[in-house]
Amino acid sequence: YIQAPRFTKPRDLHVEITPTRLAVSLHWYGRVFDGPLRRRVKSSEAVWTLEDDEVHVALPKDDAYFWKSFYEGGEEKGHLEIWREINEDEDSQKTWDELTPDEKKQAMERAEYDQMVAEGLVHPDDID
Repeated sequence: YIQAPRFTKPRDLHVEITPTRLAVSLHWYGRVFDGPLRRRVKSSEAVWTLEDDEVHVALPKDDAYFWKSFYEGGEEKGHLEIWREINEDEDSQKTWDELTPDEKKQAMERAEYDQMVAEGLVHPDDID
């Protein structure tokens, strides 16, 4: 989310979403948030809301890849952090039979990694 000044109204905001860029402006201030997105989005399906002085933007991705960062050139997440987010997302949970061969391989690698952590052979922060 993007924190908006207190008492901001939706009419005070201009949110511009293209397949490759997100920009948020306040009519009385100018651009607050602007930058090229790391990957393409389905801009025609994107929505935004203002809730409790927070601008929430939902950007449907144009592909199934996980983003290591939100903006092009932004701070990147490590593989372990992405993996944890995937596992915490209930919507992405599949049965073993629903997994692709690549997803099965990743799941087996994760199980092997978890076992190595449990045995003290690697430290959880040493990945990436």
